Parts: sequence; C-alpha cells; structure tokens
Amino acid sequence: MRKWRFISDQMILSLRSETCSMLMLRWAMQPGP
Repeated sequence: MRKWRFISDQMILSLRSETCSMLMLRWAMQPGP
C-alpha cells in the first residue's frame, strides 16, 4: 500500500508542476508592461 501512496504522491506532484509550468507559460506569453 505504501508503494501506491508514493505513486499517487508522485502523480500529484507531476500534475502540480505541469499546471505551474502552464501558468508560467501563459503569463510569459502575455504582453508585459
């Protein structure tokens, strides 16, 4: 069971980092002041 907990934690971490990079990309694409 601990292995599955670890795998789910890794999936959540990868999802979080992916969303963060997407947000950063969108912010970078916006014309800055």
